[in-house]
Amino acid sequence: MNAIKVTPFRVGRHEFYRAARTMAKTMDREKILIDLVQRRDQSRSLFSKQFALIVILFIIISASNSDLFVELKTPLAEIKIFKLYIVLFLALATAISIIQLINFMTINEYHRLYSARILGFANASARSVSYDVSNVWSHPFNMMFQFLKTTRFHHIIIYISLLVMFSPILIIYYIIFYFELNFLYDYAIGFDYVPYGRALSIVAGLFLVFPLLVIAFTFTPITYEKNEAYIRWIFLFRLYKRYMSTPHDGSHWGIRPKQTSDPNSALDT
Repeated sequence: MNAIKVTPFRVGRHEFYRAARTMAKTMDREKILIDLVQRRDQSRSLFSKQFALIVILFIIISASNSDLFVELKTPLAEIKIFKLYIVLFLALATAISIIQLINFMTINEYHRLYSARILGFANASARSVSYDVSNVWSHPFNMMFQFLKTTRFHHIIIYISLLVMFSPILIIYYIIFYFELNFLYDYAIGFDYVPYGRALSIVAGLFLVFPLLVIAFTFTPITYEKNEAYIRWIFLFRLYKRYMSTPHDGSHWGIRPKQTSDPNSALDT
């Protein structure tokens, strides 16, 4: 097999598993688990704050009756900001929030993998409950595959519950994307009333496209080819030098014909 087709997400998960096995040999395994839980909590907190920011920005923009300005009234002054600037900032904040969501989901998967493969405990949430109690409510949604097996009805209930829980987030993202893309398109084909406005609208569109490209690349299977040069000249050569005492001529890998010594060759010279 010279090539395989797999998603980059699975490749990254495999690389983390290799790194985790190496760390577990020299570090305290429980300390690694605590660090993963803390990093996951930090990522979740960052996503929550960023998601709240884009919701507030969208409410502020939607409350404006003008297509040109967004008015912010304070006890000291009344501020008018071009709507394009707010939409540009909203696009950037939306992109960052999606990247933070991907970070949280990835760290959560690494946490599950570490608990199952390194610590030998399949239920990562239950294993780390003494370090993080925020996920205790979700324990009834864990599927069982060992001495007790989850039934098909339980699977259906779990999938429906997850869909209900994540639907509001997906709907909000859909509404924000729909509003921003429509606004940026109307501005691009309309009157340019902001200095470098069309360039800024393109930048805002790129902000929106970037996280979608990251998601598509991360979860789309791509072809990985066998790196024969690395396998032959680095990986196998290191093993050869470690376990073999005779000089390497490449004949045992089929690279060149096996060299035979002729005892009479010395007489011919």
